[in-house]
Amino acid sequence: MKELATGGIPVTVTCRVLKLARQPSYRWLERPVTDAEFEQATRANALFDAHREDPEFGYRFLADEARSAGSGMADRTAWRICRDNNRWSVFGKKRGSIKKASPPVHDDLVRRDFTATGPNRLWLTDITEHATGEGKLYLCAIKDVFSKRIVGYSIDTRMKCRLAVTALDNAVAWRGHVDGCILHSDRGSQFRSRKFVRALDRHRIVGSIGRVGAAGDNAAMESFFSLLQKNVLDRRAWATREELRIAIVAWIERTYHRRRRQASLGRLTPVVDDPHLGPDHLNQSLGDPPPHRRPLPRRLVDELLQCLHVPVRQPLGHRLDRLAPAVQHQPPQIALALGPLILARHRGEHISHEQPQRGP
Repeated sequence: MKELATGGIPVTVTCRVLKLARQPSYRWLERPVTDAEFEQATRANALFDAHREDPEFGYRFLADEARSAGSGMADRTAWRICRDNNRWSVFGKKRGSIKKASPPVHDDLVRRDFTATGPNRLWLTDITEHATGEGKLYLCAIKDVFSKRIVGYSIDTRMKCRLAVTALDNAVAWRGHVDGCILHSDRGSQFRSRKFVRALDRHRIVGSIGRVGAAGDNAAMESFFSLLQKNVLDRRAWATREELRIAIVAWIERTYHRRRRQASLGRLTPVVDDPHLGPDHLNQSLGDPPPHRRPLPRRLVDELLQCLHVPVRQPLGHRLDRLAPAVQHQPPQIALALGPLILARHRGEHISHEQPQRGP
């Protein structure tokens, strides 16, 4: 503005063109540096001098040195000045150095399009954790986008790559033929490990990984963990890991799969809308269990029947007859436990009608 006035252009015209008021411009010409700016510079010089003499001091000690030198200020003001000028203690943590993310092992094949034309076309996976009185518990779950069903999950006390590999193996064992299925995840180290990549190749599954720091790239899986967080994890404090493990499994298998209706499924539950469950699965569930899996004891069978809302007062054989048509909708662990008993009932073998022992 001074140059324009020297060149013969009136200050009024200059302020009108620049849309400035004349009085503030005159005040700025009289005092280019305000009192607040001068005081701020004085405080900064006092802090810088103290930091130069003792680089190991933090901002609180620097504020004490500045106050003793005559520049009074609050500790928070000292922290703000040090932050703006990147003056930190030599013993403090390194600031401003962000570790570069590792390159992805797969491309992003989903691109936030969480839709599928059929089962076993697109799976989502992620890992969550929650603290207990004994330490943290980790859950890795795999979700089928088409039926919204959790087709496989694994719970462990450590967040290693075997957590993700076990969940994947469980999902493949439950679903069967999954050739060409896309498994989408974030850039967690568990999903980029060699063991997990080899497991994908072994099951002929195509991997997909989202971007760094973009939670929306796996939003459909994050929504499931949000439900789990509100309905189970944050409901109360958990004393033991086993207590939280039972609560997670019970909520997934009983509430989420069989009671929680979803609008995207036409107000059906994931189990009812799952086309993978059919007569063939019923026949497979009724078959003989593998050699390494034995049927559960009678007491546990009675507890399972009670959880499935089968009347306890009926004889065991009648209860098994009533449960047989619905066993295809049960988890594989329950099907393997009850399958041999139902098969023995159909073969005409004798099953004890003894009622379970009741408490006082």
